[in-house]
Amino acid sequence: MINTIVILILILGIIFGIQSFLKRAAGKSCCSSGDSEVKIEPADKNRSDYKFRAYVRIEGMTCKNCVRHIENALNSIDGVWAKVNLRKKTADVLLKKNTAADVITNAVEGAGYKAADIEIRNNDK
Repeated sequence: MINTIVILILILGIIFGIQSFLKRAAGKSCCSSGDSEVKIEPADKNRSDYKFRAYVRIEGMTCKNCVRHIENALNSIDGVWAKVNLRKKTADVLLKKNTAADVITNAVEGAGYKAADIEIRNNDK
């Protein structure tokens, strides 16, 4: 009985390992060796135009391509300027208006990551 359980666990581990390898080989992972995506810059880079700031903890990032993917998702939102820190697993998001946390969460989760502990406040320079 124990041998059967151990064998099943090993088989599942092998299956997940093969799936991960195939994803990376096909370039379907941001961590693949393929070309990184082009960086999307915010339309407005004047910090004084951003009246609010959000601090977001992000789960699931593993590399600089993950950072670029999340920044692009957030910077695609009108009135948003995001900078992601891989080491701290956070995003510092400047906002022109008091944007709902759901908008930020949806962008991060739409990029394939998890947003947590979103704190939005006035951007006191």
